[in-house]
Amino acid sequence: MVTLNTVLAVGAQVPFTRGVEQPGGDGRALRRGGLALAVSCVLLALTVPFPAMPVVLVVMLAATVTQTMGELWQSAGGWESSFRGAPPDKRANYLAFFSLGQGVEQAVAPALIVSVVFPLGVAGWLALAAALGIAGLVAPRITARIREAGADRP
Repeated sequence: MVTLNTVLAVGAQVPFTRGVEQPGGDGRALRRGGLALAVSCVLLALTVPFPAMPVVLVVMLAATVTQTMGELWQSAGGWESSFRGAPPDKRANYLAFFSLGQGVEQAVAPALIVSVVFPLGVAGWLALAAALGIAGLVAPRITARIREAGADRP
């Protein structure tokens, strides 16, 4: 699964960033990313009640593909939005803070997955899917506000 994720990320990175620099492109990418990650979580929820190896393998492969798609869209949309939202004279500070947020996520998320999602099983995966899906759906509104705030700057 890690190899598949890596190969897909390397091969699809450029196509998944196309259009992100266009007006609203960051929000669209974040929406797609959130929804793809939500689908991945739903697929992972399906692995809980099905212990049969062939079924789990096929579902895990599909979850890996959708998770990679979500990662690529989320990354492209997040970076574009963070760059556009930063005032030019403070861009380094804004982007450093954005990177700090990613670091916190990478440190905290695995512990939350193991301590909350795994123990809840199907319900945990579906709750995470709902959270990611909602985040994806509201992202275009948030990025539009970021663009509007940037337009108000001198």
